[in-house]
Amino acid sequence: MEKSILLCAAYLLISAFTASLSLAQINLPVDPTKTWRVLESEHFEIIYDTNDRELAENFANEAERAETLLQPLLYTPMPKKVPIVIADISDAANGSATGIPRSVIEVYPVLPSVADPTSEYADWDRELVTHEYTHILNFEPTFGFMSVLRFIFGSIIKPGGFLPRWYTEGLAVEMESRLTPVGRGRSFYYSAFLRSQIEQGTWGSETIDRINATGIPTWPRGQRPYTYGYFLMHYLSERKTEQPIKENIYGLLNHRYGGRFPWFINGPMEEYFDKDFSGLLEATYQDLELKGHKQITTLKNGGAKNGEPMQQTGYFNFGAQISPDKLKMAAIVSDFNDNPTIRIWTRKSPTDVFKIQQEIAQEQGPHTELPEPVISNKNIHQVSWKADSLHLIYDHSDTYKHYSVVNDLYELDIGNHTETQLTRGLRGREATVLPDQTLVFVVATSTNAKLMHSDANGNRLKTLYSPPFGERVSSPRPFRDGVIYSHRGRDGREWIEALSLETGRTRKLTGFHQSVGQIDAMPIPDPEVKNGFYYSSGKSGVMNIYRAIEGSENVAVTNVTTYAMSPEIDVTGDKLIFSRLTGDGVKLETVDLKNRPTPPTIPALQNYPEAIEGPAPKTNYRDDSSYLGIKYLWPQYIIPFVYFVPNGTLFDVSTSGSDPLSHHLYSVNFGYDSRYNEPREEAVYTNSSLPFFINTVFANDYTYLVGSNLAYRFTYARLDTKHFLARDNNNWLFGPEITYHMTDYGKNLYTEMGPGLALRYNNISPSKDYQISPESGEAFTLGYDWFLEKWGNTSYQNIRGTTDYYLSGGILPIHHVINLKTAAWVSPPQRNILMGSQQGGGEYFGSLVPTTFLVRGYPVGEFVGWTILNANFEYRLPIAHPFKGPGTSPFFVNKWHGALIVDATTLKGGYYDSDSGPLGTAPLLPTELGTYYVGAGLEARADVTLFYGVPLTIRFGVYDGLTQKAFGGFSYFLGFGLVQ
Repeated sequence: MEKSILLCAAYLLISAFTASLSLAQINLPVDPTKTWRVLESEHFEIIYDTNDRELAENFANEAERAETLLQPLLYTPMPKKVPIVIADISDAANGSATGIPRSVIEVYPVLPSVADPTSEYADWDRELVTHEYTHILNFEPTFGFMSVLRFIFGSIIKPGGFLPRWYTEGLAVEMESRLTPVGRGRSFYYSAFLRSQIEQGTWGSETIDRINATGIPTWPRGQRPYTYGYFLMHYLSERKTEQPIKENIYGLLNHRYGGRFPWFINGPMEEYFDKDFSGLLEATYQDLELKGHKQITTLKNGGAKNGEPMQQTGYFNFGAQISPDKLKMAAIVSDFNDNPTIRIWTRKSPTDVFKIQQEIAQEQGPHTELPEPVISNKNIHQVSWKADSLHLIYDHSDTYKHYSVVNDLYELDIGNHTETQLTRGLRGREATVLPDQTLVFVVATSTNAKLMHSDANGNRLKTLYSPPFGERVSSPRPFRDGVIYSHRGRDGREWIEALSLETGRTRKLTGFHQSVGQIDAMPIPDPEVKNGFYYSSGKSGVMNIYRAIEGSENVAVTNVTTYAMSPEIDVTGDKLIFSRLTGDGVKLETVDLKNRPTPPTIPALQNYPEAIEGPAPKTNYRDDSSYLGIKYLWPQYIIPFVYFVPNGTLFDVSTSGSDPLSHHLYSVNFGYDSRYNEPREEAVYTNSSLPFFINTVFANDYTYLVGSNLAYRFTYARLDTKHFLARDNNNWLFGPEITYHMTDYGKNLYTEMGPGLALRYNNISPSKDYQISPESGEAFTLGYDWFLEKWGNTSYQNIRGTTDYYLSGGILPIHHVINLKTAAWVSPPQRNILMGSQQGGGEYFGSLVPTTFLVRGYPVGEFVGWTILNANFEYRLPIAHPFKGPGTSPFFVNKWHGALIVDATTLKGGYYDSDSGPLGTAPLLPTELGTYYVGAGLEARADVTLFYGVPLTIRFGVYDGLTQKAFGGFSYFLGFGLVQ
């Protein structure tokens, strides 16, 4: 019983923290400038923009079909209708599902690009909703003692939501593959991924702890839970159990985990399969290794041979394009610690071998600084040279109208690295330059991907071809009197197609007898044959490059063992350059440009029953009404929380909520403070249903002056609005405020109320891969308050502000970072520390909330003033990147790093004097600006993932406060917070 109580306490603690994380990570609402409606079906509420009615009906149909097909496998009737938000605000095809505080699915309906891991699909809407609804049905079951906890605490008790990522994502990929004609499990890519790992000798090396991680930089990076999780979850359906069971294994496990305490996941596996998950993963590896070796043997017996790797960096090298002067080659490269980049290979003569610029720089001398990539940005899809070989046309994504992230076209001058934006908010990608220097490109919409034409500057737009609902065109290139491209239908078949700019007519060039899931994609014209072209095709079960002439048969020019794509012809060298999936990622390779033996055909890797093809039958729509977000705000859970502070304990019960579009967010907290034997209340509400934010805060609480063991009650309220200052840029926010502050200190009651202004800026780049900290950027806040005499019994003004700056590179070793923070509260007219007082000092142990005026080496609240200036210096350095955890235990260590620290503060106010008495009874003595209190120390830090999905930084520090009379001296700290 004691163990169960402790486990429940741990569960509630982490639930509270994950709930706060969920609320904190919502940066923007789903576009409030759109007109939102709700289309109801039997089991779902489809929330859609009024312009997307056809799309809403399609998602309703597909969601109801998913409900029908998934219930026999997962046995999870939903107690309420599930909202599905069609958030057409991103050009990254994706979706998400959450069960807390309520079950909600959010989908980005734009079709995947040809290079996405999800590019092999039949009906994207169907696969997307099947995948995400699997998550909802996986989260929902709650039985036994867990159902009792759920009755008490609400929706926060969903054990299935705390399973490992490889379980939840692997199950969702399994369902999308089992119940649709394509899906990732049936794809050429997943089959090739297995073969690439076997050839590399790395198949089977990923342990059960590592396949849960999405932050391991090495290949396959964030795909681990999806690929390995899928292989493991599919294997469970094929393996015989130790005990005969009649139920479907997925539904059986779904219900077993719904009645078990989270994170102890091996029990059912050992009962049914006589192995834990580590053993089952090893068995999965063995089973698939046999299948993979059989495929590789078949391919090599058929003459398969991979190309010669080019000189390159990065784990994803794609879309090589040779310049018209034949001296440069551009490609899209994803490398560690950075966004995708465009990199240039060069050569002195068209007959030479291309060399990457970095290697050329090294040849010029050991002290030559390596050049940076010519451009770095997110979601680059395709590059195309202009005729002068000095300018590139390409695309990348950026913020548009504050609430969307979409692709646009840009022109890059490679000589001076200057970028010119050609379109704004057009959602253009995959552009190609025609012989007359005009542009043809793809425009992604919520219902299809179409071909557009413009002049050289992205103006004079014209739609060339808009395919039917749910269909995609990709990778256009010049061809004869128009363009050649690939066309993916809604049935999972993709073929090469050409369009004449003279007649506007399209003609099909390949794929006349294709099967479901077949791919002919990424075509380029043959530079030597007028009607010829090259393209990638999976007709043999393996993606290879083929050469064809319009109206005649095609021949293979590669015969690889994994996955070849994105061809480019180097005519002067008589070479084919292409991208191939390897055990280290996607790499550029070359082969001699000649015909190869026809690649042998290999069967599908996995066995699946026939999936139903065609669109879902039309469902009955119950209602179609305007969206009303406030109806979703009734509390769904409560969380008890106990927090130990000096001289007392805080007891809290909290809840939070939001509507599916995040137009309304709130958090409410009721508590009790044992130090005063009084209740405390806090509430926060944000309204984002307008083009700006309205925030309200209310608190009725007590502030404790640690040094003098005194407390006072305060009531605080604030109403403010936040407005974007820059077009298509969310870095700048500005807004007016009204603040009320009442301080009750025994016989003295002070009231303050008045207007204010606040300005915020943030362009800090988040850390990634091997970085232990943000390495660039700055942030600052600046505020002004004027408490008016007529609005309260106290009047004064103050200025407040913070800065945060990151510096790396130069003389600093790689991933070493200097972080500088400052904070200030300046109020010359104020002379009473009990009004608007600011406290400086150390931190509470275990605190999740950073202190504004932090001076480590001194007690919490040692310094109290009405004017206070503070500075923090940290030199951060990496120690190790283990990326390991103990098996299926819910603890995973990503990185170890450390910091050298110096803090300093000066203030006009007071400090507690240790020479006059112990802490708690020591008097508060005055201090003036210019007297500095300095602390220094060391910290060891570990970036960890707890409970399979909660990122935290654990910190252990030792400090020395250099001013002894201010209770300085040796101290230590153990705490945790968000990875930052």
